[in-house]
Amino acid sequence: MQEGLILARLLDYKERISALLQDLGWVILKRGEYAKAETYLQEGLAIARQIGLRERICGLLRSLGLVAESRGNYKQSEIYMQEGLAIAWQIGDREQICILLLNLGAAQGEQGNYIHAEGYFQEALTLARQSGHREWIAILLANLGDIASELGKYVQAEAYFHEGLLLARQIEHREWISGLLINLGLTMRKQEKFIDVETCLQEGLKLARQVGRPQMIASVLYECGNTYLAQNRVKEAERAFQEMFVAIPEGEQDRIAQAQYGLARTAMTEGNRIEAQKLGETSLKTLERMGHRNAQEVKQWLASIKD
Repeated sequence: MQEGLILARLLDYKERISALLQDLGWVILKRGEYAKAETYLQEGLAIARQIGLRERICGLLRSLGLVAESRGNYKQSEIYMQEGLAIAWQIGDREQICILLLNLGAAQGEQGNYIHAEGYFQEALTLARQSGHREWIAILLANLGDIASELGKYVQAEAYFHEGLLLARQIEHREWISGLLINLGLTMRKQEKFIDVETCLQEGLKLARQVGRPQMIASVLYECGNTYLAQNRVKEAERAFQEMFVAIPEGEQDRIAQAQYGLARTAMTEGNRIEAQKLGETSLKTLERMGHRNAQEVKQWLASIKD
């Protein structure tokens, strides 16, 4: 891509410059290098707007929305996504419509707006099933399962995850196999099915490392830590939460806050109330500023450890 971008710039071939900037931004976004990704995407968007490439504009806005969401800026993420969605409807691009609905739902879910999130996901799932696109269907099932799990509907959540896993394994999509296993493990942890949880999380972690997704590595380590804590395996939990800091991409504040919350709980279990409260309050401050759905859990936990 870099070689192609050099050639496109030499030829002043604006359409190709924009396309390559979009693809480079997407790849770098997946690696968790958000500042660098945004630079490429913003330049690509400026060129796409200049020459009126509406389909390209949609894709670039989608990726910029993901950058903003990953940094916890949900309001800006929604602005990008809604603009992209409006253009996608205008040009009748079903693929972009489906993916933008998915991403809008994910941003709502992160803020705990589960009803709105589910509405976006169901609308996107209808489009994905109509097109027979197994990757989109698998991703949407993962997100719908996450919503069901958060609402305590564990049987429904597991049904979504198992259907999604079947599709993801059929197309050998390691990234989404990993994501679905992480979500399935979380749901099983809530039901204290610890043997099954560890099986899911170990496979999920292995795949996340293979594909090089730092966000997923951090997510699965968080779930590993939570699972160890639930079994009173405090030292193993502490190692998992500490390892998160190595994996977390720069600027991903929600993951940092989760790691701090995990270490706060291990500190409390070890009798270090002062350290536990300090870490918990730091985590809560970040999550509340972001409007993240985990803020309430941390707040309740802090209230529970007060003298």
